[in-house]
Amino acid sequence: MRLKSLGSLKNDKGETVNIKLWNKGYVTDEVSSIPVEQANLNEENRKKWVTDLAASAYKKTESKKPDGRYNHLLKEAAPDFCTEDCDKEPSRPLEMLPVVLKVDDSNRELYTNDKDKPIYVLNKILYNNYLKAFSYFDYISADGNIVTVYTNMRACLKAGIPYDLIPYNTEDEIKKGKFLAIRSYTPMFVWAQDKTHCRVPSVSSSGRYVIEDDYWLPSDIFDRIIKAQEDGKVVIVDPEVLKEQVKKYFEDENMEPSEEDIKYASLEYFDSLIYSNEAFAIPSYLLSDTEAMVEFLMNWSQRKNTEFFKKLGYSLEIAERAIYYFKYKMMIRAAWGIDPRSWRHYLLERSAIPEKYKNKTQAETAEEAAAIRKIYENKYGSLV
Repeated sequence: MRLKSLGSLKNDKGETVNIKLWNKGYVTDEVSSIPVEQANLNEENRKKWVTDLAASAYKKTESKKPDGRYNHLLKEAAPDFCTEDCDKEPSRPLEMLPVVLKVDDSNRELYTNDKDKPIYVLNKILYNNYLKAFSYFDYISADGNIVTVYTNMRACLKAGIPYDLIPYNTEDEIKKGKFLAIRSYTPMFVWAQDKTHCRVPSVSSSGRYVIEDDYWLPSDIFDRIIKAQEDGKVVIVDPEVLKEQVKKYFEDENMEPSEEDIKYASLEYFDSLIYSNEAFAIPSYLLSDTEAMVEFLMNWSQRKNTEFFKKLGYSLEIAERAIYYFKYKMMIRAAWGIDPRSWRHYLLERSAIPEKYKNKTQAETAEEAAAIRKIYENKYGSLV
C-alpha cells in the first residue's frame, strides 16, 4: 500500500483525504489498504488492518506476512501483573481494531447482532475494569437492557471474551460509531502534544528500527533572518568574502600561506566576529533549507540553536525545542468519533473548533488538528 500524492481534500463522499502541512508534513486517513469501515468485516481484513497499522513502528505501510504478524501481536504485550508465569497479552495495535458489541448491561451478557439469546456471560471484574473502562456504551440508543458497545479487539480480549465469540461488523455498524484512523507526519513537538490524548490510541515509528532524518523549519525563518540583520541582531557573513579578506591580509604581510592556512585563518576570523560582536554572526549559506539544517545539526550546539531562534523572535515553545524536536515523526491514531472523550475532545482541546472553544494551543498543533477536523467532517459530517 502506497500513500497517494498529498494535496487538498479529495472529495466530499467520505473517501480518502490527504492534507499537506508545512514543508514535509501531512495528515491523511489513508492508513491501510483496508478501508476503515471494513476493518472488522472478516478475519482476513482484521489481520491486514492490524498489521498494516503495526508496521508504522518500522515506518512501513504494511506487513509482508500479516497472518504470522497478527498472531504474534495477539500475544506480544506484558500482562498488567503476574506473580509466577507471565502470559503475554494483546499489544497496542489490537486496540485500534474497531469492534461493535451488543451487551445486556444489567447481566453482563454478550449477544449476537440479531439479539436472539446471550452467547456469553462476562466476568464482573473483567467487565467493569476492561470493557467498560475502554469502550463507549451508547445508552441513548439502547434497546431495553441491550446496549451497543463501541470498543476494540484488545479491550474485548482483556475482558475475557473468547476470540471466536468476538463478532465481525458490517460497514454500517462501523460508520455509525464514526470510527476514524489518521496517519500524521509532524514535528516531534506536535507529536508530543498529540500523545497526551490517551483516549485516542496511537502507534508511532520507532527510532529503534528506523532512521528519521526529515526536519521541520518555520516557514518564515529566512524572512526573519533578513529582518534580524536589518535590525542589527544578526550579521550575515559571506564565507567567500571572508576568505578573500584573509588572503589580502596575508598578501599585505608578504606571506605565502597554503590553502589549509587560509581555511583555518578564515575560521578563526569568523569566530572572532561571533565573539566580538553583540549581533549573532552566521554564514550566508544559512539562507538555504538544506545548508541551514546541516549547520544546525552538525555544527551548532543545542544552546546555540536556542539562542539563535530566540534572537529571531521566536517564542520559547519554538526556540527551546530547536533543533531535535523539529524532527518529523510518523504516527497513526484511531478511535471512535461517537465517543466524546476521543476525537471530539482532542479537536476541542487543540482549538480545531474555535467557534465552540479556543485556548492557547501552539499554532502548529492547532493547524494539524484543524486538518484532522476537515478529514473527520468530510467523512461524517459537521461537528457543530
